[in-house]
Amino acid sequence: MIFIKDKRINSIINLSRQAFGKYKLQIIVLTILGFLSGILEGIGVNALIPLFSYAINKDKAATDFISRSIEKFFTSLSLEANVNTLLIFIIILFIGRAVISVILNYIKMRIEADYEEKTRQNVFKTILMANWPYLLKQKLGYLETVLIVDVPAGAVLL
Repeated sequence: MIFIKDKRINSIINLSRQAFGKYKLQIIVLTILGFLSGILEGIGVNALIPLFSYAINKDKAATDFISRSIEKFFTSLSLEANVNTLLIFIIILFIGRAVISVILNYIKMRIEADYEEKTRQNVFKTILMANWPYLLKQKLGYLETVLIVDVPAGAVLL
């Protein structure tokens, strides 16, 4: 492992592991789904080029790389590359991207809600277990600020 000399960066990494370490699997899934979503969107948008090419030049074969790649994909599936199949292909890609986007948002919301709930419980439990003289030294509204403002701000870091 590379040793990081800057203590601030090392502290940030340690705090991130401590706060978000139990969400490692979900974060990996979010990363993979985000990457897949980007690929589907890119292919879907780039599939518009051959669609317009087929719509305008019905008799000419497209010569650009994207059109040829999509045509090869359709021939490998034993389908004819025409306007109808391209439209269906593009619609399927965008629906797939929308489904992945919904799944991404669901996972993200579950992580944030779980993090906020557990952090609020820990803070509240710690406050209830604190010594009374310590609590008397705290500013009025400090606990409320921590529970209402700071905990959701920490969840945003996810």
